[in-house]
Amino acid sequence: MGGWSQVISLRQSGDRILCDDRILGQDEFVERMLAEADRRIVGQISINERILNARRLIFERCDKESVSIEALTGGSRRGRLPEIGARLAKELVEGFGLTMAETARQLGVTTSGISRILEKSKLESSESRYSTTHPLSPLCTVPIRTPHSLI
Repeated sequence: MGGWSQVISLRQSGDRILCDDRILGQDEFVERMLAEADRRIVGQISINERILNARRLIFERCDKESVSIEALTGGSRRGRLPEIGARLAKELVEGFGLTMAETARQLGVTTSGISRILEKSKLESSESRYSTTHPLSPLCTVPIRTPHSLI
């Protein structure tokens, strides 16, 4: 493409070009970049779709565990509900990519509650990595700390 006069004449003629090759290079390069961007977008799921999938998971899990959705999302702390809610929270944030705030809305708790659930989960998983069975009792576990974990 030449100067400004060529840009104006292209606009008037209605011809479409993908780019100004003085800036981005040839049309083939731009087409390749646009195709790659389209592939990335196709792989992404919209937030609305993730929320619908999350609700579906909550319904299925409540049905499987034989608990009512109202009890789970109503903040009840009876029986297995806290454990079910914690597993769901972890799955929704880490697996579905929902924010903690959206997960909290779906489960009927606060964002702070979701944050605490995830922190507790991380703590438990890191402790299980450093625990080993005590040689004197097969039922006793003694946490083993490495020197770098004491710092």
